[in-house]
Amino acid sequence: VSDTATTVSYPGDTNYTSGTATLGGGGTPTFTLGAAPTTITVPSGGSASTTVSITPQAGFSGTVAVTCAVTGTGSPVPTCALAQPSVAVSGTAAITDALTVTTVSSKSVVHMAANPSDRTWYAAGGIALAGILLFGLPGRRRNWQRMLSLLLLIVAVGVVGCGGGSSGGGGGGGSTPAGSYTVTVTATSGSVVQKSTITATVQ
Repeated sequence: VSDTATTVSYPGDTNYTSGTATLGGGGTPTFTLGAAPTTITVPSGGSASTTVSITPQAGFSGTVAVTCAVTGTGSPVPTCALAQPSVAVSGTAAITDALTVTTVSSKSVVHMAANPSDRTWYAAGGIALAGILLFGLPGRRRNWQRMLSLLLLIVAVGVVGCGGGSSGGGGGGGSTPAGSYTVTVTATSGSVVQKSTITATVQ
């Protein structure tokens, strides 16, 4: 018995009336998951796409959630994303979704300051020295010392404000290494779960 139901119609004649009948079917409503092409080439620092297809079987109808994950021996691995995180499936026609795989480049890696605590100590020291110069000397010497203490305060505030600078040495360590990666696509609707894999080759 076919999993796909077929409807047969009879127009009727002088002996029999018209009517319809459904033949076959009887299978559990489900769907299939596939992709074309199943192998894509992703340039370093770029992206590539493939088409994911969800085809209803045995009268399946409903919303299907679609997710993806990338695995491989390199680090960092590429990222993946679907144009539609969920699709509505009904009838007999396949529903398509776009899967995009993107490599990670060193330019997208954010570098934090190497030693932000050092800057804090420099700033605190400058403020303390400014206070000593301003209040710890005899009155006749304070005029020029006040100017010096003001300058030190400005420098200290500047050091704190620049504390968010990036550290050097980024290099190419943050880029996705060349090689082959596996992208697993999972489609879920209730208790029905289907998986499909795509090979992404990073050059």
